[in-house]
Amino acid sequence: MLVKESSLSVATPHANSRWPAAEIEELGALLQRERNGYGTTKIRHSGDRDAYIAHNVRNEICTWFYSIVDHFTFDREVVGVALNYFDRYMFQQTSDVFKSGDEIQLVATTSIYLAIKLHSMGEDRFFQKRARALQNLSSGPFEAKRVSAMEAKLLETLDWKLNPPTMHQFAVYYAMLHPLGKFCAHSTHLYEVACHQVDLVVFFPRLLEKFKPSVLAYAAILNASEEVSPRVLSSELKEQWLSLMSHSLVQMDPAHVKEAQTALVDVCPQLPDMACYEILGKGSPRREDPRQSREDSPTNITRY
Repeated sequence: MLVKESSLSVATPHANSRWPAAEIEELGALLQRERNGYGTTKIRHSGDRDAYIAHNVRNEICTWFYSIVDHFTFDREVVGVALNYFDRYMFQQTSDVFKSGDEIQLVATTSIYLAIKLHSMGEDRFFQKRARALQNLSSGPFEAKRVSAMEAKLLETLDWKLNPPTMHQFAVYYAMLHPLGKFCAHSTHLYEVACHQVDLVVFFPRLLEKFKPSVLAYAAILNASEEVSPRVLSSELKEQWLSLMSHSLVQMDPAHVKEAQTALVDVCPQLPDMACYEILGKGSPRREDPRQSREDSPTNITRY
């Protein structure tokens, strides 16, 4: 989910602890949906054969999803949504489904098909690419009628809850609320660095189940903030940012957030360069397409 230029164009930090009303209320509504359990990721547990197969095949599915999304230049948030569909559906299935590689592949194909159809609609320039992607998926190894039938099963199994709160959505609001969040014209670098981390988290289903998307996104922004020079992000501004956790609409456990930060460091020990903030005060910040400025994750199709 890319941040529109109009929403991040004001070059002034938040001057005090009063959070912008519109953004904090929208964030609060998103957090409430998350707390209500809307579209919560569920993972099969235990050391049984089903869980072993599901976890190993799932990594291949993650890589395949990213290759599709990167090839058609859709936003990578689509992968997280597709995996949410896949995980929730597979959680409710019997062992017979796990014994069939063909069935698992069909579920994966339908999950990314549905996610692209519903969550790549924001920009008109994607219209033709979206049509080609959907055509390729529906005319791949499975007949269109099988994909259509599985789509109906997915919708019923997921109880039509197809808009789960995502880490990317939370990262957008956190980047806007951050004291440095309105310095960049197109999208804050904090948002891009946070997305770099959460794009990798989807390979680790236990993290998705242990930490809510809101916590992982906040921890990712915190990790990104720690890379910013203290002369740009002062200790006072850091304290202001940390105070968001105690806001009545947010209410995060600092210890749990710290645990998520540590987990993200294990997943992504090297963050992209934060040097863009070093030029603040020396002229206008650089204006780049976020897709070009974000470093490729290990699953980018251009590396294969």
